[in-house]
Amino acid sequence: MTKAAPIIRERHLGTREELSNFLLSKLNRNLAVYFQTCQRCGLCADSCHYYRATGDPRMIPAYKIEQVRKLYQRQRNDWRRKVSFWIPSGDGLNEEELQELKDVVFGRCTMCRRCTLTCPMGIDTGMIMRAARGMLTLAHKAPKGLQDTVDIHVKTGNNMGMDSEEFVETVKWMEEELQKDIGDPNVRIPIDKEGAKNLWVLNPREVKFFPLLLQAQAKIFHAAGESYTLSSKYWDVTNYALFNGDDKDATTIAGYVLGEADRLGCDTIICTECGHGMRQLKYMAPIWLKRSDFKVRAFVEVVANYIQSGRIRLNPAVNKERVTYHDPCNQARSGNYIEEPRIVLRNSVMDFVDLTPHGRNNFCCGGGGGALTMSEYRKWRLEAAKVKADQIKATEAKIVATSCHNCIDQLTEINRHYKLNVKVVNTCELTADAIVLPRRMFLSTGAPVDVGERGYLKTPAVWNHEVAQFLATNERIGELKEQHWQVLEYVRDYNSRHEAWPLPQRIDKDLRVNVRRLFPGSPEVVFKVAGLAEPGDQIKWHAVGAQNN
Repeated sequence: MTKAAPIIRERHLGTREELSNFLLSKLNRNLAVYFQTCQRCGLCADSCHYYRATGDPRMIPAYKIEQVRKLYQRQRNDWRRKVSFWIPSGDGLNEEELQELKDVVFGRCTMCRRCTLTCPMGIDTGMIMRAARGMLTLAHKAPKGLQDTVDIHVKTGNNMGMDSEEFVETVKWMEEELQKDIGDPNVRIPIDKEGAKNLWVLNPREVKFFPLLLQAQAKIFHAAGESYTLSSKYWDVTNYALFNGDDKDATTIAGYVLGEADRLGCDTIICTECGHGMRQLKYMAPIWLKRSDFKVRAFVEVVANYIQSGRIRLNPAVNKERVTYHDPCNQARSGNYIEEPRIVLRNSVMDFVDLTPHGRNNFCCGGGGGALTMSEYRKWRLEAAKVKADQIKATEAKIVATSCHNCIDQLTEINRHYKLNVKVVNTCELTADAIVLPRRMFLSTGAPVDVGERGYLKTPAVWNHEVAQFLATNERIGELKEQHWQVLEYVRDYNSRHEAWPLPQRIDKDLRVNVRRLFPGSPEVVFKVAGLAEPGDQIKWHAVGAQNN
């Protein structure tokens, strides 16, 4: 198979004057105040997961700020003169100093902003780091993996370079799987539907490697009766230019999504479970694009609203294991989404426990700030992740949920590295599993079949194998096998002859099966799947043996 040629994008190398002017442009009032007010008190030290895990003083946020402040300080006397920041002499930075600065702002900081909460001066370290990253990017000193991700996105419209044909094929595949899941051949995952209320944007890793997440979210939209569409052209919620500090590319990427919302006539953008994708569209794009005539909502916010308004019904009993939740930095600390994921999880699972600390004070998982694209800093990233590993261990949870795909990838790697033996999931997976499916299906002929509130067919005469499989799916049973069908035929025949129901132990004895294993849950489950009429308030059991049939 021929390997596709790599996507190469020519990028402008900043001149000496442009680099000086870039620094000047970033030294706004906030940045100048931060540099002057930092007292080097060290109160920020214990807030940083890098420092807590390693004890290395170079990881202290105040130390990192000082390295960037020195860069600005060198230019304070004459900002406009033409200096290079990497010349080996004069007042510029030599290669060794430049590498140290790169390590500081890219390798030792995820811009999680947790230190800002503990700083008595309110210094925003994330803002300072992004300004320094932008200068290094202009000087072609950004980590290659991070810069390549931005370049591919600008050139192709998504950070994995997927073409529209591959994207549409994947969506159609998941549409078919969704139809099978809910037993409705008419359900659709709309693409390029003009006039839909919401434009749904995705993370390319979901489409490329985890398409079942796409199906899970579409299932939730369907259950809620949501008006939404995907775009076949610009559907990527991510924007890694937020992490390399390049405002020009960040503006271009954000503009792709906003342009599609305009083209399709959508008034709201719903972001998949992606922390930085939500943040850059909701809080940064209005600044970059100089417009505020659009609404942005996080998927977890939308689902919480569905639950509270009754638009979806959930059965948390299907998720019995203990679940904890990792708050993504860009959602919790920088987006104020604290209660929404907890509303979702407390209604989707039986046993939910919070990390300590959590919410705004939660520790970064270590995957933020584009860290997962920078292979050269993997060792530091995993060392710092010990803080998160210890948090998870303390909960004794079996499942770790979060609503950010970068966090999912980092938590998955932490799970392997620290041997936590947990399952890492997106919150949407737990919610989709817990959804009480719609009470209507459509036969392959197109004829509707309705199910009552208790799960019984409203018209038992329409029962057939197709209907039985739908009813089984409604009761959280998978594909019906030979023993299932044997039990169902027995139950239907018995009910027809005796106008009553056989006791489960009678079925077990006559067929030599374990009916509770085949049809777990309430004893009624097997009779619902068999298509019997709803019995009313009292079930009429019949224990007559097979010899009397």
